[in-house]
Amino acid sequence: HMLSRDELPLLIRSCARWRELTEELERGFEYTVGGQLRFVRRPEDVAVARSWIDLERSHGLEPSLLDPPSVRDRVPALRGPILAATLIQFQPRA
Repeated sequence: HMLSRDELPLLIRSCARWRELTEELERGFEYTVGGQLRFVRRPEDVAVARSWIDLERSHGLEPSLLDPPSVRDRVPALRGPILAATLIQFQPRA
């Protein structure tokens, strides 16, 4: 999430493949899909975060831009100022 525009399609295919493997292999294993929360601390980074959200949505993902109260609801121990955060769960839409 928000690391490399070129690697985004690979990330999506990889997540899908891991889910497929849990069903294909005789010896099952546990695969838990995670996500990522990235903090936005500078005003100039809000536009960058929004452009990433647009890109990820164009690839079928469902990222969101959270305001500070929503971020603190998810991370109650968070201290210090933030403007926003991006959240992605790496779950492609069907």
